[in-house]
Amino acid sequence: MKHFLFLPIVFFILAPPPLSAENQQEKITINLKNAPITEFFREIEKLTTFKFFYKSSQVVSFPNITIDAKEQPLTSVLNSVF
Repeated sequence: MKHFLFLPIVFFILAPPPLSAENQQEKITINLKNAPITEFFREIEKLTTFKFFYKSSQVVSFPNITIDAKEQPLTSVLNSVF
C-alpha cells in the first residue's frame, strides 16, 4: 500500500514545470501593422505554446499595435507591446 502512495509523489517531483525559462527565451518573428491586440495574441499562440485568456471588454479599448520583430526573444516581444 505504501508503494501506491509513493508513486504519484515521485511523478510530481520528477515532472518538469510546464513553463520553463527556455519557453520564454524562444525566438520568434512577428510582423503586424496597425493590428488589434487580439490578432497579436492569436499570432503569439500560433508561434509558441502560450495561450492568452481575456474578456473582450478588457481589450476593446486597447490601441492597435504595430510590431516588426525578427528572431527576437518572446519576452522582448511581449515587453515591447505591453
